[in-house]
Amino acid sequence: MKIKNIIMYAAIIALAVFAAWLDRQDWECPDIFISRDKCEPGIGMPIRDTKPKNNDTYKEILDKVKRASEAERQNIKWRKSVYLSVGICFALFVLIITPGTLPEWTTFYTSVITSFAMLYMHFNWYSYHRYSFAEKHIKENIDKIYSKL
Repeated sequence: MKIKNIIMYAAIIALAVFAAWLDRQDWECPDIFISRDKCEPGIGMPIRDTKPKNNDTYKEILDKVKRASEAERQNIKWRKSVYLSVGICFALFVLIITPGTLPEWTTFYTSVITSFAMLYMHFNWYSYHRYSFAEKHIKENIDKIYSKL
């Protein structure tokens, strides 16, 4: 494998690893650049401050439910698309297309970009055309509860 191939593959893989790390930090940490010991599943930025507390009022609980319902919309889809497309293309080339070897980086890069575009469009389409209805219904129900309080 040529040195240019090695460098470019390393850059593509580094981007995928960074995207995966960033995605994990986003979902498990209250802030992106915070030490891992302050992180845990369920306290990440899309759902930060949505866990109920014993002394919450009804309004605070409903506000938290409303914010939590927006988690899918706040989900950053490009990151998932990056690391999934690199992983899928890597597996396809190594296992099926060119068993045991990798193609020139330009071929791999083109495949990753194509896969990325397909995944990104799919995630966004699904979020808008499927999950947005659940979020809308949750908010409408919460508004009805607010009006009855």
